[in-house]
Amino acid sequence: MLTIDSNILVYALDTRDADRCRQARDVILQAAGVTTFLTQQVIGEFCNVALRNRLLTAAAIGRQIDSWSNTFPIVPTAPAQLAAAARLAETRRKQFWDMVIVAVAADAEATMLLTEDVGDGEVIAGVRIIDPFNPANAPAIRTMLTPSS
Repeated sequence: MLTIDSNILVYALDTRDADRCRQARDVILQAAGVTTFLTQQVIGEFCNVALRNRLLTAAAIGRQIDSWSNTFPIVPTAPAQLAAAARLAETRRKQFWDMVIVAVAADAEATMLLTEDVGDGEVIAGVRIIDPFNPANAPAIRTMLTPSS
């Protein structure tokens, strides 16, 4: 099971970098075919960036959230996960909000977080961090995004 960070969602809509946009869209499309969820934190971060950078109108953001919610389960954040994230941020020397995503992912039994933000190749709380834009990760991503028969 895997989850996707907000940067992938943003890149999928930001056509200023056509290659990265295409890669992000491919990842999301393939993720829809395997067990994938999004976190509430990721949806919130996406909204913030999309509004701040004027990638979409508020109405279009709402439609995008509806679309993703129909494709992927959205996992909320619980208070215990915030506490776990604070501990992870301190012990791993990472950003708190990134560790919220990791803590929620770990509790939801995700084995992989696709992001370029946290630390490519690290395993935190049992969740392997993979940068989908790093060509060296293509085999792992292909394996994870291939539906089992």
